[in-house]
Amino acid sequence: MELDPKNRVIDAAYWAWVNQLRIDGRPFDLAGRDYQMEIMSPETEDGKVKTNEVIRKGSQIGITMGKVIEITHGAIHGLYPQGIIYYFPSQRAVEHFSKTRFKPFITDNDEIRKYCNDINAVAIRRIGSTNVNFFGCSATVRIGGQAKDSTNVRSTPADWVLLDERDLFDDEMAKQVNQRLGNSVINRRTDIGTPKLPDDGVDRIYGKSDQRRWQIKCISCRKHTCMESEFPNCIGLRDGVGYPKCVHCGAEIYTSNGLWIPDYPGKDVVGYWVSQLLNPNRDLAHVLKEYDDPEAYDMNEGEFQRTVMGLPFVSSEDRLTESDVYACCDNGYQMAYSHDGPCAAGWDVGPNALHVVIGHRITSDRYRLVRMARVPDFDALHDLLGRYNIKAGVGDAQPEVHKMRDMQRDENFAVYMCYYSPHLKTFDKWEQGTNIVTVNRTEVFDATHHVVTSPGRLMIPRNCEEVKIFAHQMTCAAKSLEPTGVSQILTYRYIKVGDKQDHYRNALNYFYLACKKIGLPPTKNSRNVATTQDMKFKL
Repeated sequence: MELDPKNRVIDAAYWAWVNQLRIDGRPFDLAGRDYQMEIMSPETEDGKVKTNEVIRKGSQIGITMGKVIEITHGAIHGLYPQGIIYYFPSQRAVEHFSKTRFKPFITDNDEIRKYCNDINAVAIRRIGSTNVNFFGCSATVRIGGQAKDSTNVRSTPADWVLLDERDLFDDEMAKQVNQRLGNSVINRRTDIGTPKLPDDGVDRIYGKSDQRRWQIKCISCRKHTCMESEFPNCIGLRDGVGYPKCVHCGAEIYTSNGLWIPDYPGKDVVGYWVSQLLNPNRDLAHVLKEYDDPEAYDMNEGEFQRTVMGLPFVSSEDRLTESDVYACCDNGYQMAYSHDGPCAAGWDVGPNALHVVIGHRITSDRYRLVRMARVPDFDALHDLLGRYNIKAGVGDAQPEVHKMRDMQRDENFAVYMCYYSPHLKTFDKWEQGTNIVTVNRTEVFDATHHVVTSPGRLMIPRNCEEVKIFAHQMTCAAKSLEPTGVSQILTYRYIKVGDKQDHYRNALNYFYLACKKIGLPPTKNSRNVATTQDMKFKL
């Protein structure tokens, strides 16, 4: 990003303080908010230009209105001649912010109002010679049934785009906003948000940044303390009043003595982690009480970590870990090249390969996987399945519906096309005439989660490279309380997290369904219906 030296006026924070700008009816004050000064600047104190910036934050810290001040300052002084776009997850959020925060900010400050041509505008305001746009970033059209698009991410050029509440954005739409910077020499982007899930949204972006933390220098021992990293040991109590405490010597420290220090200075993305612990208006003694017993203060552990600490949170019941998967490994057995079965198979269509899970039942509720594989196409899938005496297979109905129908016609075992449904009132619904199975998406994810985490219910081959890929992809879905439908009712559903490569997780779901259509393998010494597994693979 290039900034003309003649436009490098006083910084936004100092400008707001000098002009006594009012925020939510109160004068902007830098006292106790030194951490905001660098965040409100296009450059860091150590000279890095913010081409890409991410702010992982708790709620009610002043970051959003700090960015509003920086936007207004930049518009008035002509720092972003092609304009600024502030994106929100939805048009409703745009209207709410514009009416309740931005319009009062303009009307309360004559220093800004004199540069605005229309204070009542909702989406587009002209401040000085700069257009400041507020857009919703929800998809308005679908292309070919898959790709998403919106005129709000295509029609307006900009020098700076900001995405607020990043975790609520559709990932495809969040990527498309970069198109607005295609003709910019400044080319600045800022992602802001309170994190929801680990390795997703703003937390994932912060993880790829230089990861700056506010390091407070102790005047007694001269060492630094990061409140966020050292919580709760960084809070002391004196007569029931909380105060920031040096974790090295125990002396009281002052947030104004801090500095943003990156953990990874070589990375290009500038990242900040800001919690409520830095807010001078926050009662630190009360924070300790909320942490100790969140339910007593009408919150849960996840809400405390996200809104107070600015950290993502997921319980062990809502997301698998790689350790959960590796605990299922049976070190005495490797991948099977073939198997006498009867076996079931599940497969999911990825961008470059089909992800296949093959196995059989040990008992009515215990399963063994004998093969996990990625194959390039449906012909290779046919060849693979032919070695495992498959009796039932379930695959993703979309997007290769025609090839799935070809499999239904050509294979010598039952092939079912699977559709996920968030609204199905039963666990699953099988249509025998069309060999279509519809399953409640949340319930089948819950079911396979419990299969993995319940000791002895799932056995997989010993650890190898493919098992590592399988284990990783099993972690790329997490259960979250999400708004759905026009009414935005909160319901639990699994969303993609991390690198979003959850193909093996879906393949396991389909395998689990296919197992409903097969029997148990025979034992060595019985011709009757078997109740135990033949433990020898045919290699």
